[in-house]
Amino acid sequence: GSHLVRKYVAAFFVSDPHRNSSNPLKKKLERITKKKVFEFPFKTSKSAYCPSFDYDTPIFCIPGSIAKHRRDYKSVINFFSRKSLKQKKWKLILLGRPVGNYGQAILKLAKDINKSLADDRVVYYENYLTKKDFEKMLSISTHIIAPIEEKEYRLGKDSGAIYDVFKHNKIGIFPDSYFYSDDLIEKFAIMTYNSINQLYLLLEKIVDETYNYSKIKQGCIDIGDYFLEDRYTDFINEEMKNYFNSYDDLGKLN
Repeated sequence: GSHLVRKYVAAFFVSDPHRNSSNPLKKKLERITKKKVFEFPFKTSKSAYCPSFDYDTPIFCIPGSIAKHRRDYKSVINFFSRKSLKQKKWKLILLGRPVGNYGQAILKLAKDINKSLADDRVVYYENYLTKKDFEKMLSISTHIIAPIEEKEYRLGKDSGAIYDVFKHNKIGIFPDSYFYSDDLIEKFAIMTYNSINQLYLLLEKIVDETYNYSKIKQGCIDIGDYFLEDRYTDFINEEMKNYFNSYDDLGKLN
């Protein structure tokens, strides 16, 4: 049971890119277990974050399996089914395999959009994607949409999508509720929304080429090297060194 884990596990890790963070999951684990909790990012980047805002057609991508409890695909699909978008330039990539009836229902809606437009505007996959295909489709996208369900990502739980944004140099679109603090540095480089109507307004402006990216661009400059691999390697090495130095000869914390 969980009490045995708390008793015999020496320390815990939470997926979080911030040093000495106020991550709610980290704080909860520290309070319940009285153990050390390390922060480490789910993914890191080889180069500084520098997304391109100079694109001809916005290519939106939702990475991850199409599962009802994880992301609100239906709201995004409903937006792109609008007849008013028929003559506009856009593409949507559903970058994950369908799960259950919900996943199949989303694929049907995607197929209906393509049929009504007589064009494969929505890219989807019937089965499991290879890592190569996943990386390829991410590379050609311009925006990553993460319509994550708040109930699934709470208490500081991370979504891999946030790291895909920075690793692949994409413009991110996230619900404001995903961020556990308004002071997180990456929030200033991400487009956020508080409701489905706000999401639709963002997407509409992007498709209409009227969205003003000036604030986001400055945020991208400020966070440029924040997700670099070397930065985390140095940090976690120092954290682990300090942690093990805190043990005495009996293997117990001083």
